Amino acid sequence: MKKTIIFSSIAIITVLVAYVFVNQEEELTEIEKLRKQHKEFVLHSPYKDTKNLSRAERKALSMPPNAYYDREYELTMNPQLGYPTPYIPQYIDVSLLQAKGLPGNGNATWTERGPINVGGRTRVAFYDPNDVGSNNGDGVDYNRVFAGGVSGGLWVNNNINSATSSWNIVPGLAGGLNVNCYAIDPNDSNTWYIGTGEQYTSGAAIGNGVYKTTDGGVTWSPVNITPAGPGTSTNGTTIFNAGLFFVNDI
Repeated sequence: MKKTIIFSSIAIITVLVAYVFVNQEEELTEIEKLRKQHKEFVLHSPYKDTKNLSRAERKALSMPPNAYYDREYELTMNPQLGYPTPYIPQYIDVSLLQAKGLPGNGNATWTERGPINVGGRTRVAFYDPNDVGSNNGDGVDYNRVFAGGVSGGLWVNNNINSATSSWNIVPGLAGGLNVNCYAIDPNDSNTWYIGTGEQYTSGAAIGNGVYKTTDGGVTWSPVNITPAGPGTSTNGTTIFNAGLFFVNDI
């Protein structure tokens, strides 16, 4: 009788322990289970030992001296599978794209992306050297700033210290001009030069030479510079145009 009671008690305790364990597992959220599983994968990584070897030890084993790829394997592994899966594409919810429709239609209206609310890539920015002393109309020295975008022309802000002061395109220059560099004549603060065209974009942002102002940026005119070489030529159906397409510095 006593044995029966003992065995029954053991069985009940076992069932209770199993029930508690199952309940604890069920209480874990899916993300917690995934984290737990991922932790086990990392602890048993195939590179657990090799990633800590010295460069000399790795070289002796004919392994790359740097453990970069060992760590990359662990850091990019799929937490569900335990190894990287770069070949598995991420699915896109096409319904969201279909709901938006074509750009500019009733479901996807255009939103302003500049020039006021977005500053694009800018390679030229300088204070107006004449915005000082008796030449300054607002009583504050050096708060008038010019800036040139790589594909947005030359702009001016008359009060860079004010959050509400707007940028305005400088007239006399093309609005889409690639402004890449500038220079101010050290002997004449009213004479400035800007160079157009950015060579480092594989020809995607070409310019058309150098522009000059002699009245502090009010009016501009192209500088007549003769390109080196034979000039424009034709080789069969291919035309080679001569010109100043990339001005990196002045």
